[in-house]
Amino acid sequence: MRAKGLTERKVPIHVMMDMALLSRIDAQAAETGTTRSELIRRTLEERFARGSAEVSEQRREKIVVARREFTLRIERDGKWWIGSVEELPGCGSQGRTLKELRTMVADAIEGYLIVRGDIRDNATPSGSI
Repeated sequence: MRAKGLTERKVPIHVMMDMALLSRIDAQAAETGTTRSELIRRTLEERFARGSAEVSEQRREKIVVARREFTLRIERDGKWWIGSVEELPGCGSQGRTLKELRTMVADAIEGYLIVRGDIRDNATPSGSI
């Protein structure tokens, strides 16, 4: 469900990848007639759904954002910590440290909830939503 008045609003996707992967995604998007964002979203959802054989450590913890509690699934993948929010499909991020991951995931959750219309964006001027 999309909140009214947010059609032009952009929410950052917290994903870091190398440029070679990005050019492969762009080529696939051109072939299939889909958008880069849609391909990235699908890829992340598939990865989080099946897990990874290369993941060396997994855990779950609670994270509170906007006075709501969410379950954060954390995986260690090489030098990166990757997190996905179980209650919000497609919402996740990554960081080099657990602290950075938690900060990035909290920001991703907040953006997700704003776009969904569950909370108000404090940075948005009054009356623009």
